[in-house]
Amino acid sequence: MSTGTGGGTLVIGAMTGTRDEHKSGGEGSAVYMGTYLTGTLVENLADELFGRIGIAPLIADLPANVEVTLRHAADRKLLFVLNTDEDTVEISSLPAGMDFSPTRR
Repeated sequence: MSTGTGGGTLVIGAMTGTRDEHKSGGEGSAVYMGTYLTGTLVENLADELFGRIGIAPLIADLPANVEVTLRHAADRKLLFVLNTDEDTVEISSLPAGMDFSPTRR
């Protein structure tokens, strides 16, 4: 995938869009684009944009049918890992903590 910039326009492969910095003193930016989104394009776009601002998966290298959600309060964090498939999967990169799964007690 080739990337480059020119005159405020970000070019990623065959897709073009415009990136605007907030003018009102806030932090962040917005990306405007017109394209037909395919699965491959969404993955490439996510890799390009998310990597720039430090967004990363909660757990790396998850199997395709595993979903992860993080809920947090001032005194604790709860990480929910849900296997939406009927097959058992192994995840080796879980952070340390208490397992409240009823099948593991």
